[in-house]
Formats: sequence, C-alpha cells, structure tokens
Amino acid sequence: MRFRIWLPLVLLLSVPIHAQKQATPEAGAAPAQVSFQRDIQPIFEKYCVGCHGPDLQSNGLRLDSKQPALAGGTSGSPIKPGDAAASALFRRVAGIGDLARMPFRSKPLDAAQIALIRAWIDQGAEWPDTVTKESAGAVKHWAFIPPQRPAPPKVAHKTWPRNPIDSF
Repeated sequence: MRFRIWLPLVLLLSVPIHAQKQATPEAGAAPAQVSFQRDIQPIFEKYCVGCHGPDLQSNGLRLDSKQPALAGGTSGSPIKPGDAAASALFRRVAGIGDLARMPFRSKPLDAAQIALIRAWIDQGAEWPDTVTKESAGAVKHWAFIPPQRPAPPKVAHKTWPRNPIDSF
C-alpha cells in the first residue's frame, strides 16, 4: 500500500529535475543555426570593429562589412566558409597556433562566443550584403516615428469646408 503512495510522488518530483538538466545547454555549445545579425555581428561590433572597422583597419582587415571582410587584409582572407579550422579568424579568437590571440590587448572571447564563430564559419559564414541596425533587430516601430501634419486634400467646392478637417 505504501508503495502506491510513494511511487507517483517520486516520479512526479523527478520530472522537473530531469527537464531542467536537459534544458541547460552545455558551456561553449553553439545553437543549431547561427545567424550573423543575431549572433556574430554583436561580437564583431563589441570586440573587433574598434581595430578592424571603418575608421581603423589594423593589418588592412575590416570586419564591419561583408566584402572587405571576405577580401581580407595583409594576411589574406580570414574567413574560409565551411572550414573554421582553416580560418584565420577562428584560429586567432580561439588562440590556436603561434599567432597573436584576438582581440589584441583585451580579454579573450568566452567559450560560447568562440563556439558561435566556429559554428557560423562551419555553416558557410552566411553574411547578408547589407546589414543595418534595423535588420539586426531594431525595428522602426510606428510609435517612434514623430507625427507629421498632412496637407488637407483639395476639394471641389472651396466654400464648403469651414475648417481644414472638413476637407478630409
């Protein structure tokens, strides 16, 4: 009789613990599909564009737009789409090899960010031709557009409207 009471209680309490263990991602694990705008662009803006952006291109490398990034700098193209292990960008941020770790003179990227960059390159390094703040997630909502007063439309009988709203 006691077995009937305790078994459902134990099973009921073990389900949330099991679900929580499955929901927790591993440290350094990248999501299944990496989006440049959602995942990679914020990393580039925070850690890379200061030295490899529109104002300053250390070693001729620019990482704020697609064409210059794929063209590369003095060391060649840093991104080999589909092969992160051969990509200088991944090797530099991961600290693999004898070249200087990037970002230079700054704290290194964490394991999750490195995993995102690796997954992005392995998935083909998809990078939209034009990336703007709006396409990266900052939606231009109607509530943030200042109101403008429209011009009243022309009416056939000019004496009929007594005020501008009557024209509508």
